[in-house]
Amino acid sequence: MLDYKKDFFEAINHEWINSKQLGTDQTHIDNFVEVTERVENYLYNEAKKWVSDEDRQPSYLNNFVTLYRQALDFSRRESLGVHPLVSVLNRYRNMSSFDDYISQLSELELLGLPNFLPFYVSPDLEESSKNRVWASAPGLIFSDASLYDEDNEQGKELLKLWGTCQSELLKEAGLSDNEVQDILTKIIELEKFLSSCFQTDWASVEDYKVYEFEEFKKFVPSLLLDNFFSALVGMVPNQIVVTDEHFWKTKAHELYSEKMWENIKAKLLYNVITMYSHCLTEKISELSSRFQNLIMGVKKNVYDKEKEAYGLTQFAIGSDLSYWYSNQILSAKDKSNVERLVNEIIKSYKYQLENSQNLPIGLRQYIVTKLDNLVVQIGGPEMSPHSKIHLSSDKPLLDSVSMILSAVAKSSWDKLLKTNVRDDWEIDSFTVNAYYNAQMNKIVIPAGILQKPFYSSDYSFEKNLARIGFLIAHEISHAFDIDGILFDKFGNRICRESEEDTVYFESLVNRIVSKYAIQGIEKYNIDNWQTLSENIADLAGFACVEKIMLEKSSGNWEDFYSSFASLWRTKQRPEYQDMSILSDTHLPNKLRVNSLLSNSKTFIEFYNLSEKDEMYLDFEEHIQLF
Repeated sequence: MLDYKKDFFEAINHEWINSKQLGTDQTHIDNFVEVTERVENYLYNEAKKWVSDEDRQPSYLNNFVTLYRQALDFSRRESLGVHPLVSVLNRYRNMSSFDDYISQLSELELLGLPNFLPFYVSPDLEESSKNRVWASAPGLIFSDASLYDEDNEQGKELLKLWGTCQSELLKEAGLSDNEVQDILTKIIELEKFLSSCFQTDWASVEDYKVYEFEEFKKFVPSLLLDNFFSALVGMVPNQIVVTDEHFWKTKAHELYSEKMWENIKAKLLYNVITMYSHCLTEKISELSSRFQNLIMGVKKNVYDKEKEAYGLTQFAIGSDLSYWYSNQILSAKDKSNVERLVNEIIKSYKYQLENSQNLPIGLRQYIVTKLDNLVVQIGGPEMSPHSKIHLSSDKPLLDSVSMILSAVAKSSWDKLLKTNVRDDWEIDSFTVNAYYNAQMNKIVIPAGILQKPFYSSDYSFEKNLARIGFLIAHEISHAFDIDGILFDKFGNRICRESEEDTVYFESLVNRIVSKYAIQGIEKYNIDNWQTLSENIADLAGFACVEKIMLEKSSGNWEDFYSSFASLWRTKQRPEYQDMSILSDTHLPNKLRVNSLLSNSKTFIEFYNLSEKDEMYLDFEEHIQLF
């Protein structure tokens, strides 16, 4: 047995890790992946039954079953080839000028088709019951803008690989060699142009500014935004919330111009092909995933066309399954158990806050008020879905997907004129995760994660607390991390000017950044600013469930700590780890577990650790949030 005093994560998970073999199409395995696969297989098998028996499924799933039947009709899809895509492609090919493009922007938006405009509807930061128009910036192929630097060798290799993969895809979609080369060259030019206005930082909610519409449209007069928004919603918005101000002030006028039109057109053609790639032939569907597979270390993808067809259906219209799944899977008893656990966690947080010597009094009261008004959603939606569209099996698969895309686009823009309701469901009930929504001040715990190994009514109190309890406590703590604290009890962004609060958070951030600055794994250093918010949530969540253990448990600490460590077991391809460290806001699982346990006085005393043990951390170096 490995020495748990040296590396607790490895000691607990070594046997499991060595027993696992990654499939040729797998980037990694962990509990989230395994449960997701189990959920997907369950839904997949149920969907197959619905397809074979028209009377089996509830009526609200008729569209889902129709789309799935179309996706499963492989002979028809191969026979049609790229023909269903031709009319859409020609729409873009036939755009004769930048002005022609501008005249079609609103229509493309309502059809759910690419138009290269980064506008969307989302809750107003300062009044979350209302929606606003937001303006971000066009996305990049690679989220790390530094990969586009001329001296970045990794970026050059990735762009070369991307170009090779996309060349095969575009040719298979019916484009000529010359057309493919022209499109890819212009896209890379566009990417490099855009990358210059992005910064690699982890400021999130601070990075926005509200502009009066009349002022904002001066950044891009060429877009004729009065016409665009009037056609979308019958009015122009009073204000625009801007998340990428630097882009709009310095680059947008140059991007949306006759000069860059051919580059935009190339990106639109590419985007529409990739958007519909899984609706066409088997080979096109495979090629569309090739680049992503290669950079994640998947050299040989195991293509299961029937599961691919189900995956497409779920992606396009899976929200219709949420009501059905949560009612099938989550019992009233289990839901009640989880509700009690959530209440226990909130109670523990409130006690710690009310008795804290570290937090300013005003800040303590503010957070407690947020916890008192926290919306808790468990399981799934309480009402069956109602669709405004009716899919017909006579249509090609691509046409049905187009109907869905258009319906989603129109529904999204309709929200601009509607009031937000905090207890509306926003995520599929079969999602294997949980999250906190700062703009609604609510935690969502879908039915998908309320099963083994995260939760079970068969588990001990300690095991459930270490697993689903920690996940819930972690998510709730985002209500008072460096981002969540900026939102009040209803999710409205407010300005907290207290000097005491500023001093507290600056001190906390400096201590956490310093603590994690020395962390690394193998050849990598971890960006401790990138992981800051999640590290705060980990520290708060773990301290919370440990406190509940001290008060409520019979004292089976070994069950608690080993259950926590095994929750995060994982086996990864090196390539997947490379990409995760670049982009993930969480620590690698091994560091995540060991750093939290080393920060625990109870853990150190229970296992009788001393200075000579690698898992030991001097108590003076421990971080206590409250």
